[in-house]
Amino acid sequence: MSAYMYFNGENFKKLKAANPDLKVTEGAKLNGAAWAKLDEAARKKWDDLHDADVERCEKQQEEINEKGYFTLSDGTKSCDAIQKKFKYPKGTKMPERAQQAYGIYCHENIEKIMTKQQLSKNEAQSVCS
Repeated sequence: MSAYMYFNGENFKKLKAANPDLKVTEGAKLNGAAWAKLDEAARKKWDDLHDADVERCEKQQEEINEKGYFTLSDGTKSCDAIQKKFKYPKGTKMPERAQQAYGIYCHENIEKIMTKQQLSKNEAQSVCS
């Protein structure tokens, strides 16, 4: 993440606490102006956060290239951090799957196919599939 994004995240919380009705667009303008006014010494905190993030990212990329996964800060593998698949509650009625256009065409025209090619229904269905 860039130094500005770290600054923006922290400073926007302060702006929002001071003015709860502040819109995101207005906050972005105020943060942009505040960032532009900061000198190098004042930006150092966020530059250091950015540098640490770049270092972490490079280390993780090296691990991915070497092992196929990287180790998270808690010591677990990145590939083990996949969320559990969501299960719908019992009795949830799922929407029906939409038919594809070709399936609709075959269903509507199976009789014509049978007559024109002199096929049984099973043969006509196999022609369509």
